[in-house]
Amino acid sequence: ILHLSDCRTQPLGWPWLFEICHCLRCHNVLPRGIREDDVDTMERNLLRRWEALYENDAYRKKVTFPLHSAMRNSWDQKLAVLQMQDQNSKPEIEVYSAHDSTVYAIIREMEKSYGVRLR
Repeated sequence: ILHLSDCRTQPLGWPWLFEICHCLRCHNVLPRGIREDDVDTMERNLLRRWEALYENDAYRKKVTFPLHSAMRNSWDQKLAVLQMQDQNSKPEIEVYSAHDSTVYAIIREMEKSYGVRLR
């Protein structure tokens, strides 16, 4: 890791710093001076920042709207079908893929919209 005075670019933001250090930790090549506890602290800080951002309804909805809308429409359709079918029918499983920050935002939106607790 270069000393800041050696860099001609801006310092890394928390998301990028954590991602880089997390990858380095997974490969057992953390730079001297950065401990595993430091990476855990970076992760907690990043999650705390996401939590603060996603508490804001307008911001959360803007970030999650396309995926949340598609998921909600699909779930509503499935629930309607299940209510019309007998108890022996099995619901389909849907799999969604997204960046962890998007998944976090969706979880927060589900908590706010449906009262679901996913912690």
